[in-house]
Order: sequence, then structure tokens, then C-alpha cells
Amino acid sequence: MMGKIDYRSRWSKVKKILEEKSADAYVSKIEGNMRYLALSETPYHPASFGIVSYVVIPLKEEPVAITPCLEEFRAKDMLPIKNIKIFGDYPLIPSDGKKKSELLKKVLTDLNVKKVIFDMKENIDGFEIEEYDAIEKMRLQKDKEEIERIKKAVSISDSAYDYLKNRLLIEGEKENDVARRLENYMRKQGIESVSFPAIVASGKNSAYSHHDNSPKKIKNGETVIVDYGACYKGYCSDVTRTFTIGKIPKKLKEIYNIVLEANKKAICAARIGAEYKEIDEAARKVINESGYGRYFVHSTGHGIGLEVHESPRIAPTSEGKVSLGEVFTIEPGIYLPGIGGVRIEDMVYIGEDGTEVITKAEKKKI
Repeated sequence: MMGKIDYRSRWSKVKKILEEKSADAYVSKIEGNMRYLALSETPYHPASFGIVSYVVIPLKEEPVAITPCLEEFRAKDMLPIKNIKIFGDYPLIPSDGKKKSELLKKVLTDLNVKKVIFDMKENIDGFEIEEYDAIEKMRLQKDKEEIERIKKAVSISDSAYDYLKNRLLIEGEKENDVARRLENYMRKQGIESVSFPAIVASGKNSAYSHHDNSPKKIKNGETVIVDYGACYKGYCSDVTRTFTIGKIPKKLKEIYNIVLEANKKAICAARIGAEYKEIDEAARKVINESGYGRYFVHSTGHGIGLEVHESPRIAPTSEGKVSLGEVFTIEPGIYLPGIGGVRIEDMVYIGEDGTEVITKAEKKKI
């Protein structure tokens, strides 16, 4: 049985930052950051309205959550924060203010705040304001509980690989039907939601790095890129495998093996102290030297956790170095217009014993 998220430890880290910056309060309004501070168990949903609008961490007082009246009861049931302020303008509903910005100003004033740090730009007068996303940096280093949840999400994604290979990816099946059945399979394994709508791109459609599923039927002689993920207790997985249907052309076989080699080289480069751009270069060099650099059209990877895309970014222009506790993807690809494409994506964890490839779904040279 998995343990609980230690929110107080997270709040204490924020308070330490406040002390260092001589500030009185930290205000988060970025959804992923608010989930980190108060709602890590809720499923990731990029189009979510959000249970809270602001999380306020004062230097000396207990945290405050500001939430719309339509989420009042859910917030009171789910939040570890007990000081919840409600905004809304409905006559019969008790509230602490009509508008969220006005209520935030009142909360900060009542806390006698002079200097406040926001994780993103906010227009509010009467205070000394600094913009600094301290939470993003904290989220880079996953703790034991976070890693357990991520690994569980990945294990569910991995279990779907055999289902895909043996039951779904058959000549004549439609892309959109495969995606629907894949997502239903993962839900039956106990996830709250998918990390994102599954992508199933077959034949020429696999040359699109982010394809919209269609009624196209899968055919022999094609590659099929399947990019999918699960969300378990608030944390995401993200995996891509490229499947071959029957005997594929030599060109597709060639680029498959090149991408696989690029994937392996980047994983070998992913270690504590390595620059993010060095990891990207390890993958990109393999593809460039094979003559397909023009067709590797995206970064090599991205961080993942509470959100399916978060820091760090593994790209040619990325700044910074790998540190203990990070989880990110390695996902090189080659996409040939009119022919097809290949992408192979794994998740890696930078642990005390070295780099661990969390993704266990099969990948092998063809």
C-alpha cells in the first residue's frame, strides 16, 4: 500500500525560500504547482478548471487556499489545507469575496504581507512583488512516494504493450478503435485517467509526430506509432512504441534500428551531472550521422510527474544539468513524409544507484 504525500514538508521548503528572499508569502497559481502543494492525488487533466485558484503559503501562518464556490465542498473534502476561502457572487451562497483577485488581495492584507512571491505574473497592487517559480525547481527532484506512483503508472502502461501487440494491432483495425480500446484496457487496470489521449498513427500517418487518430485501417507493411500513458494517484506515465505490421520496407526497418540506437545512446548519456543538451546530442548525433537529421523534428525528451510535460526539457538549447531524483523521457524519432515514421520513448529515473529505465515494454532491433 502506498503512503501519503507529505505536504507539510513541501510547505516547509517554500517557507525556507521565503526566509532566504525576505518575503512574507508565496502565491501559486500554476495548476501543476498548486497540485504539488495541495492536490497531488487528483488526476492530471490539461483542460481542468482546477479545484483551487490560488494556494498561499505565508511565512509564519498556515497555508490558505482560494477556491470558487462551485468547488467549495470538494475542496473542503480533499485539501490538506484547512483554511479555505471561497469566492463567488451568488446571493444565497456564503463567500469571502466576489472575485478571486479581490479575495487574494484581502487574504494577503489580513496576513500583513508586504513582499509576496508569485510563481507567475500577477497584477495586484499594494505589495512588493517578485516573480519566481520555486515550485518548478522543487518538482524536479521526486521523492520516494512520487517515484512509487510514477512506477505504478508506468507498469500499467507496460502491461498494455502485450495487449497492443497481441490483441489490437491487427490488419484491418482502425486507428481510433485501437486508441479507444487501449485506453479502456488501462482504465480497467486501476488508473484514474489517461495522461493524454492515446495516439495511434499507422502507415503514412506515422510520419506525423503528433497525429490525430482517424478511421484509417491498419495494413500490412506499415509501422504503427502508439504513444500513450496512464495517470495513477495523480502521477503520469508516457511511453511510445513503434510496431511493425507484417513485413515492412527496408527504409522503415533502417530508420527503426537507427532510432533504437539513438534511444540507447541517450539513455547511456543520462546521468547525474550531465548537461541536458548533451543527452539530446547523444541521440541527435546517431540520427544526424545516419543522414536523417532533417527528420528528427522534436526534442529528445521532457520531464514527467504530476504533469505529462514538465521540466526539464531535453533539447539542443536546454540549460542545466541532471540531478538526483529527476524523471524524464527519452524519445528520439524519425518521420519520413509519405512513407512513415518511428519513435521509441522510455522513461528514466535518476536514482542513487544510477540511471534506471522505468519503462519495461519490449524494444528490440528488427
